[in-house]
Amino acid sequence: MEYPKVAQTCLVICRIADRERQLSILYQKQGRRTQFNDKASRDQWLQNQIDDTKQGILDIREQVSMQSCGSIVEKSVFYVFFWAHCGIEL
Repeated sequence: MEYPKVAQTCLVICRIADRERQLSILYQKQGRRTQFNDKASRDQWLQNQIDDTKQGILDIREQVSMQSCGSIVEKSVFYVFFWAHCGIEL
């Protein structure tokens, strides 16, 4: 596979994912506006979402650390390239 084409594909995928994420955030924000009666209940819900997301990240990191190093090395070259072009910092 040619790397310039991979880079272009990764860039397009990143842009699409970013737009979908932005749209999802807007839809969620619109829905939350009617979901909560007060700021405190909204803040509690948001904190729970943050905690759940952090736990999910920890679970994924644990799963990755359990994989064999060979598998990680093979995949990491592509993912590092992909994440770098998407502007994602680890």
